[in-house]
Amino acid sequence: MTAQEIGADERLSGRDATDRTGRLATQRDHDRVLYSESFRRLGAVTQVAIGAPETLLHNRLTHSLKVEQVGRSIFRFLESEGLMPAGADEWAISTACLAHDLGHPPFGHAGEEELHALVTCDKHRANPRPLEDRKKTRCRECDLEDGFEGNAQSFRILTALAETGHTEADDDLPRGLDLTVLSLRAATKYPWLRGDNPEKSEKWGAYDIDAEAFGVVTRGSQKLSFEAESMDWADDIAYAVHDIEDFHRTGHIPLDQYMATGLIEKENGEPEFEPREAFIEFLRYVEHHRGPVSEEAQAELLATTVQFPATRFTGTTRDFKALANMRGYLLELFIGRTTVEGDALKRDDIANEVNKALKQLIWYHVIDEPRLTNIQTGQRRVLREIFNEFKETTEQVALDWKRGAPPSRDMRRLPYALQKYLTIALRQGGTYDRKQRAYRALLDFISGMSEPEAYRTHAVLKGLEPDGRLDSK
Repeated sequence: MTAQEIGADERLSGRDATDRTGRLATQRDHDRVLYSESFRRLGAVTQVAIGAPETLLHNRLTHSLKVEQVGRSIFRFLESEGLMPAGADEWAISTACLAHDLGHPPFGHAGEEELHALVTCDKHRANPRPLEDRKKTRCRECDLEDGFEGNAQSFRILTALAETGHTEADDDLPRGLDLTVLSLRAATKYPWLRGDNPEKSEKWGAYDIDAEAFGVVTRGSQKLSFEAESMDWADDIAYAVHDIEDFHRTGHIPLDQYMATGLIEKENGEPEFEPREAFIEFLRYVEHHRGPVSEEAQAELLATTVQFPATRFTGTTRDFKALANMRGYLLELFIGRTTVEGDALKRDDIANEVNKALKQLIWYHVIDEPRLTNIQTGQRRVLREIFNEFKETTEQVALDWKRGAPPSRDMRRLPYALQKYLTIALRQGGTYDRKQRAYRALLDFISGMSEPEAYRTHAVLKGLEPDGRLDSK
């Protein structure tokens, strides 16, 4: 079946998407993601930072569940307002919300940046070339010029790596979750390959090895579907609301210091909030890193601080009530100002500015904080040393591999998951040579680890852990 023959409500494989239980095809997609091993792994992947056990910070799994809840709320709000575009699919939005972080490697954005740096040269890391240029001449300095990116890895998991249990193939290899084209499109936040969108060169939606499947999903269009826009906005809302809540609880973001100190009455009788110095200093930080915040957004942001908790968090009932009030206010602010233009989701300009500013609170107080920077330095080293330890052997196995031949001794000595991913990469189509397939498989292996698994594997390789279990899979 060709790309043009596969409809939006059909599975990528072309297999029948009907269900005896009466579930919609996209509802089955949702359930396949929910029950997948890849989704379960997110419970052991950090959202931003690890807190003390009693703080129960969000991880990637609980974040994804919150994103799904917000995504559904956006859909229901627009539906209640009579704004829903014809044919919009709530289950595709839910599926995309659950799946949007599947490709995040251990240790969050620091891990993502490290894996990308391991396979790209300085020149093309800063100035990526489009696929057509990569096909013509290969960079001798890059192991993989299409690099590593969490969103592209999510697409690879959904279409090639994840175990579904529904494959009809006669081998023992996964074929992805075989979702409908509609759900895959909804989960595609960046519908272009690396270097094919100069305006957003730091993000892309798939690797060269997965370009054929990606073309079926995107049909060559770089326009986000309504479902993908809904997922993207839900992700931004959850990040701004729930992560700020997390770090106020740990004492890292002192929301009480940002509250307006009182009201000044304007000449027209309307109240105006008086900002604290901490708020003014924060706006200076945002302006320096993201650009100026408009006066309208500043006023809305200052009004938002009135909803912040008035005291530091100590775990009292009053503290939880204050967080619930803030959460409800922010969710209503962001969701309640969402609208539709044509068949596209439209974010309110001021609400979007407030959202971006609030997300900067996490950078200001947490991500740019020296203690987290030091932790991330060690985490990067963990991933880098695992990669370097397996690189040479994985490359040689790929060069020696013959379809149908028994696995070589070197292949059998690799961790089971790496063996599986290497076999998948070697059997895929695309423009990769064998070395590139080896590097992609190695990135699949490392990025598919949980964080405890990454630490344990590194410790074993360094002789610091006597356990010897290199792979739990």
